[in-house]
Amino acid sequence: GGPQFTVIGGTLSTTRNIISGNPAQGIAIFGANASVVQGNYIGLNAAGTAAVSNGFAGIEISMGSQSNLVGGLTPGAGNVLSGNRSQGIAIFGSNTVANVVGGNFIGTDPLGITAIGNNFAGIEINSGAHSNIIGGTTTAARNLISGNASQGIFINGLNTDGNQVLGNSIGVNVTGAAVLGNGFSGIELCCGARSNVLGGATIGAGNLISGNSNYGIFLGGVGTDGTVIQGNLIGVDISGASALPNAYDGVTVYGGAQHTQIGGSMPAARNIISGNLSRGVGIFDPGTQNNFVQGNFIGLNIAGNAALGNGYAGVDLANGCQSNTIGGGGGARNIISGNGNSGVIVEFTNTAANVVQGNTIGLDATGSIGLGNTFDGIVLFGAARDNQIGGTTFGSANLIASNADGGVELFDTATTNNSVRGNSIFGN
Repeated sequence: GGPQFTVIGGTLSTTRNIISGNPAQGIAIFGANASVVQGNYIGLNAAGTAAVSNGFAGIEISMGSQSNLVGGLTPGAGNVLSGNRSQGIAIFGSNTVANVVGGNFIGTDPLGITAIGNNFAGIEINSGAHSNIIGGTTTAARNLISGNASQGIFINGLNTDGNQVLGNSIGVNVTGAAVLGNGFSGIELCCGARSNVLGGATIGAGNLISGNSNYGIFLGGVGTDGTVIQGNLIGVDISGASALPNAYDGVTVYGGAQHTQIGGSMPAARNIISGNLSRGVGIFDPGTQNNFVQGNFIGLNIAGNAALGNGYAGVDLANGCQSNTIGGGGGARNIISGNGNSGVIVEFTNTAANVVQGNTIGLDATGSIGLGNTFDGIVLFGAARDNQIGGTTFGSANLIASNADGGVELFDTATTNNSVRGNSIFGN
């Protein structure tokens, strides 16, 4: 209700609070500003080896609280928030803005090796909280968000806008080389959240999102608009050279989500979406439109010179999604190779007016070494209609080569009015 500049804990072991076993929140910041919470164990015993659960969130920031800091960049500033019966951190409510969460371990022991999960999401941002920052672009700002029973990060609800998720490790242990998955998706956005940023083209902004028991990134719902997904490693380890699979898709966009930007035209915006057990990218459902997948490596390692395939398609457009763009001119070329099914699938009734152009499908990033997809380069079926593969303008040609089945295949009598023009298709 108005206090400012409260400090809870500190960067030394002697200033650490053990805040555990309470019937409600461990710490409740309700209408307070510029508080600092550092170096505490919240939901654990004093040794950090076992849960002593708080009944609600480890920390709740709500009621218009602003500019509070949980963790920090100084050695010892990070909190360990684990074992709570609700979220590790809950940030709720309109005008709950400009709070920063950095340098914490959320869902693990203090070493970042063993899961002591929170029962809901590691971090949840909900009910109109906006312009909050999770992580940062430096190593010290990275949160380790792993081992939680639900999502790693859940951003949900109307007006829950403009939040940034930067530089975090989500679903792995502290080394970034071993799985310590969250029980649902690494990051989930839903139900009207807008203009949230996951990663970025700035050095250090990309998240490592791997090893989760569901999707890497799962976003959807009418009004979920303008999400930016850039610079992330999704389904691989911190080196980008080995697979640490998410159990389903790397990225799924569904249920009417629009204007999602996955990747971009600058090399630094590239996501590595590889090694996942199902699709690299899935875009589904009526109303899911005007989304862009550009400049990514899908099924390759970070160097673009070896296959690290997703288990199913590289990109799957299905179930009536329309007017989405895969690739494009300039730096928007995706490299879609080495995947366990076709490179790109366009399927089912009213999946229409999608554009697949300017991509390399079945080769390495240089376009000179065959790293074929297991089936077709591109396949359309099941009454998909009015889709465009390639085109006649400069930069619109797809380079489709070395795939183990056809280059481009279309089948089913209701699969009509699709165009395949101007592509380079060989060696399939």
